[in-house]
Amino acid sequence: MHDLSITATHSQRILEHIANVTGLLKGIDISNAVGLSYKATIDALNTLLNQGRVARIGAKSATRWTGVVVDCAPMRLEDYWHGRRAPHPPGGSPRSGTRP
Repeated sequence: MHDLSITATHSQRILEHIANVTGLLKGIDISNAVGLSYKATIDALNTLLNQGRVARIGAKSATRWTGVVVDCAPMRLEDYWHGRRAPHPPGGSPRSGTRP
């Protein structure tokens, strides 16, 4: 059974390291930099991935890890839908089936 405080501490150390490094990182490089075993590092990275705090690119031995960029400017749901809506054809509604 994992001690939650140890897992949280590992995650914090990994997040701090990822925040200070630009680019994509291998799990073994993160492990060496923060002084954790590879297994503990991967467990913490998977926990952070599930929380949406890091991103994983690739699979197996080609996996690279990076921090997640958070958009600081939230958009209202109404603005999102209005901004994505396709324009109506001139002189008709999209459901009318009529063309000018």
